[in-house]
Amino acid sequence: MPETAVESVVSQTNPAGCTEFRGGQLAKAVTPDDADALAALAQRIYNESRSWGKFIDSFKERGLEVAPKGGGLVLKDGTDGRELCKMSALGLSYKKMVRGFGEGFPGHPSPSMADYALGKKRTGAPKPQRRSKPSTEEDDFDIMDE
Repeated sequence: MPETAVESVVSQTNPAGCTEFRGGQLAKAVTPDDADALAALAQRIYNESRSWGKFIDSFKERGLEVAPKGGGLVLKDGTDGRELCKMSALGLSYKKMVRGFGEGFPGHPSPSMADYALGKKRTGAPKPQRRSKPSTEEDDFDIMDE
């Protein structure tokens, strides 16, 4: 009987449930067969979802969790929170999903990533421009020696 959500999804491809160390924690190894099964599941869920809420709930129903990390998303085992893989490794880039759902992932720490994916212009103060090489122009002040 499978012990975790991942094992239940991929038990037919990885009945041994081999393990490895990841991030200092003992984690289930995601073998190429597991990744193929997860990729097929993720793609099917994405194709059937019309919103982030439905997307998230569909994984949750299967004991899996979608969570933000860096500039994208990761898939975690919902029972113990162990990270399984990046969603992009399953063929679902964050940019693709943002464009598909028309908005960023709820609570994503990098909302500018969603804005970029949707082609929104940056608002607010412009970023200061860095000089690529030192200026040869004279400065507006004099150095006074005492």
